[in-house]
Amino acid sequence: MTAPRIHPWNVALWRSLPPLAGMRPVMLLAGPAGIGKTSFAAALAHALLCPHSGADRLACGSCPSCRLASAGNHPDLRLLGCEDDAEEEEVVGAGVPAPRGKASRWIKVASVRLLADFLALSAHLGGRKVVVVEQAERLHPSAANAMLKTLEEPPPATHFLLVSGKPVRLPATVRSRCVTLAFTLPPVAESVEWLRAQGSARPEVALAQAGNAPLAALALDRADYWKVRDAFIDLVLGREDFDPVAAVDRLGQDSFPFMAQAMQRWVYDLLSIASRGPLRYNPDCAQILHRLAVRSSRPALLRFLGHLNGVMRSIDHPLNARLAAQHCLFAYRAALCGMEA
Repeated sequence: MTAPRIHPWNVALWRSLPPLAGMRPVMLLAGPAGIGKTSFAAALAHALLCPHSGADRLACGSCPSCRLASAGNHPDLRLLGCEDDAEEEEVVGAGVPAPRGKASRWIKVASVRLLADFLALSAHLGGRKVVVVEQAERLHPSAANAMLKTLEEPPPATHFLLVSGKPVRLPATVRSRCVTLAFTLPPVAESVEWLRAQGSARPEVALAQAGNAPLAALALDRADYWKVRDAFIDLVLGREDFDPVAAVDRLGQDSFPFMAQAMQRWVYDLLSIASRGPLRYNPDCAQILHRLAVRSSRPALLRFLGHLNGVMRSIDHPLNARLAAQHCLFAYRAALCGMEA
């Protein structure tokens, strides 16, 4: 687990926590991706494990427990996530495509059952034990069922921190056993200021592209992301006469997750303009978007957006990425002309 860090926009939420002695044993840290929930969970886990945590609920950072936690070797801390059971291929990210690697889409029941010995034993350092479940919405149904009894009656001095960007995907039976800590997006001005301080090249546009989530914006604000995005706008999004096959050949089939997400954002903005609303994701392309929106069919764009939403639900499933990308580009071109693909 990384060293604890409370991002500025989450400080007020941290201060609202109860004293560590009164902390509920099962908490769900829920909110949009890219706003620091995982770092918050790390800081809270370190604090719960540290014997010298003060009234500010922060770990001391220098005791043996803190040093072990920061090094990822604390015997009383367990992390549960998709990487624990890597079998299936997954494409990750909201920016340019990440390298393909082996990672499960699910937290499987075998991983949950491996917690049994950890939960049965007393804490090695004589304090608390903490289990952090990252991307908790990826708990396989059988894994979630296996956790229910433990979440309902946690062992003494044991805390569960479930982190989720999509809490509605968690079974209601799991959510009902948690105290929810709700995270919200920070104000845009605060996020832009923070991004500038981090050296962001295009903070306003990066933040818009990331749905106003500052950590997600910082992650995608890279030269390679802007290069691929600019090429996609030039080759496809900003034109009505492009060749879908040639565009996929030029961009590469591995760019399909990026293409689908970029088209989602682009079509959302086209529809917003058609409804006299503001641009949300592509404020730097206002002139192009207005030109296309005037000539596009709103019903056709709505149908295409529905198709894209279906594509995104299965974007990490095994598929023929090249054909899927070509089909999406043909459908986008048809939508611009008000036709069925």
